Amino acid sequence: MVLAQSEATWLDSRKRLPPFEAARKKPGWVWTAYPSMGYDPNRGFGAAIQANISYNGPREDSLFLSLPYRHFGSVQVGFFQREVWYGRLGYEWLWPGGGPYRLMMRTEARQDGQIQLWGKDASTLTYALRPYAADGRFSTYYQALKNPTVDTSGVLRTREAYHRVRMTRVQVWLLGERLFAHGLLRLSMGLRYLYEKPTSLFDAPFRIGSQTARQASTLFDSLAQQNLPFPLLPAGARLFLGTALIWDTRDFEVDPHKGLLLEASQEIAPARLIYKTTLDLRAYLLLYEKPQTLPRLTLAVHALLYGTYGRDVPLWDIYYANSWADARRLDGLSGPNLLRSYRENRFIAPFGQVYQAELRLMLLEKNILRQNFIGGFIAFTDVATGANTPFAWYYPWKASIGLGGRILWNLQTILRADAAYGSDGWQLIFTTRHTF
Repeated sequence: MVLAQSEATWLDSRKRLPPFEAARKKPGWVWTAYPSMGYDPNRGFGAAIQANISYNGPREDSLFLSLPYRHFGSVQVGFFQREVWYGRLGYEWLWPGGGPYRLMMRTEARQDGQIQLWGKDASTLTYALRPYAADGRFSTYYQALKNPTVDTSGVLRTREAYHRVRMTRVQVWLLGERLFAHGLLRLSMGLRYLYEKPTSLFDAPFRIGSQTARQASTLFDSLAQQNLPFPLLPAGARLFLGTALIWDTRDFEVDPHKGLLLEASQEIAPARLIYKTTLDLRAYLLLYEKPQTLPRLTLAVHALLYGTYGRDVPLWDIYYANSWADARRLDGLSGPNLLRSYRENRFIAPFGQVYQAELRLMLLEKNILRQNFIGGFIAFTDVATGANTPFAWYYPWKASIGLGGRILWNLQTILRADAAYGSDGWQLIFTTRHTF
């Protein structure tokens, strides 16, 4: 009991669940398990089975109103209609043995025939669709790529996958965190194993109407033969060692409403001398709320500066920025997580800046079959640019605006739907994870 009391008094008062969430947090084991359907502009419609389970401890636990959970596990298996399957497994243990630590593991295996390839470095940001589609929209350009032709040997060909690569990827994170400054400062250290194998989609069959056409040569086939600053081959295995220093005053990690998060992280792959540096700032301002009930209005802002550099850095390493603070994941620089109106992986740059703002309005709460659902709407904007060196930022900025919906399930899982508009047209995104 003395240990439990010391835990509660040691934590900063800002590390408390908001009253609304605190009143609805359930003791003991809490689970969500469900089949899900989704849509991605690249991959089409998909289906998955996902289960999350958390142990929240008893109400008498001194940290019951300070931590989102004591243990959290998740598993997901899914596929999309266009050459994609994946499996994910994750686990977190907060305050093991009553100490100010967090242990985390996450692993993912995936084969994806929809990885986009548009260029060789930050100059890809100058790639405009208007020379290939009169309205400059991605949907028009993609339709033109699908038009079949007959090659010199009489084979029906399509360019549908001209900007695509089949990627097999396995990734494992093992991380540990130590809390300081009454829980506001976290020192994170760990390793990330990444294996990638890109292959061409040349000669892959595609159904076009009542006919089957074979894929013509792709951009990957062309670039793979060139001496590039960021080579496409070989990708292979990389073992990254990393550390991050995180200042975190957020009130609720799953869906914050107040506080600030500042993360500075550094990764290195010693065998290949690849470096990834990230500076990440997120701030949350509560604009309006009713005590113990809804509605609640929050302004969330996000600024991300990153760099990937070193010797023989694979092109695929500049597709992502890594996040240590909350999900231990790699975020694509465009698509669902950052620049939402820009087709996933069209934004590639070894150095980049990303800025986001969201206005979040949570309106409704409903309990169904002992499951708690809290829902609302958001309005958002994203802007980003990239560069090949940190000293010359002359490539164009990309931007998006849009509206979306959010459902928080059992204070544990985020269900989201976004409609984003930008220079490429509309992008519709349905996933089970929030952006920041």
